Amino acid sequence: MSVGIVWFRNDLRLERNPAWAEATIHHDTVIALYVIESRLWQSAGTRPIGALMGRLYALDRDLAEAGGRLRVRSGDALSIVLQEAGGVDAVYWNGDVTPYAGARDEAVTEALAGRAHEHDGRFVHEPGSIKTADGEPYRVFTPFYRR
Repeated sequence: MSVGIVWFRNDLRLERNPAWAEATIHHDTVIALYVIESRLWQSAGTRPIGALMGRLYALDRDLAEAGGRLRVRSGDALSIVLQEAGGVDAVYWNGDVTPYAGARDEAVTEALAGRAHEHDGRFVHEPGSIKTADGEPYRVFTPFYRR
């Protein structure tokens, strides 16, 4: 029996979620995981926390309708993902472009030694891939939007 984990972060949805789709195609059992990262949680205000709780509840409800549940853990993401990944075949997630997320994801990928599968599920186009005729990034929104 093949087991995979989908590590949910900002993409708290099942539909049109490439990490979720890939995991459910390749594994008999898929564990849905969300990590409340202490470092990020401490700096969040009440409204963002309330909004996050609502989105987590909605995701858990969607998973329950499909016969699963959302596993929520709190602490250091690297430690928790590695702990949860013990004995599973692969871990999937949708990438992020912030410096913090990039460093964290690189550490997780290295530690999982070939079992990590990062997907590009948050953007229509990779950040920085839409350029002016001169090959430079856009500095004004309207020409970027038109392109």
